[in-house]
Amino acid sequence: LMVWLRRCTHYLFIVVVAVNSTLLTINAGDYIFYTDWMWTSYVIFTLSQSLMLAVGAAY
Repeated sequence: LMVWLRRCTHYLFIVVVAVNSTLLTINAGDYIFYTDWMWTSYVIFTLSQSLMLAVGAAY
């Protein structure tokens, strides 16, 4: 379960980065939307990091 969870958060992060790069390319001119997405990505990243730390402490 531990390895599976870690792998999931890792893949989730990769997906977030990939989507982020794609949106940056597509919406290069849409600055407001981009900063909004960056904030969302940052929140998701922070949550996944906290989750991994919590799981690591639990096991």
